[in-house]
Amino acid sequence: VQHNLFMGDIVAAWSDDRVFRNGHWIFDDAPDELRTVHYVAGGQFYAIGKGSKFDHGPGKD
Repeated sequence: VQHNLFMGDIVAAWSDDRVFRNGHWIFDDAPDELRTVHYVAGGQFYAIGKGSKFDHGPGKD
């Protein structure tokens, strides 16, 4: 088994305003080609889907 560790310093970032607005990711209406892909396990990947909002309580975002 081989393991790799990558470390870096982020000096700049960019996001597509079609899926990121006002500090939040908005994938609900995004076309498939803009959705992020996530590895689960055993060679299985999933594209991000519909979002859900939950009440975190007063003053929480």
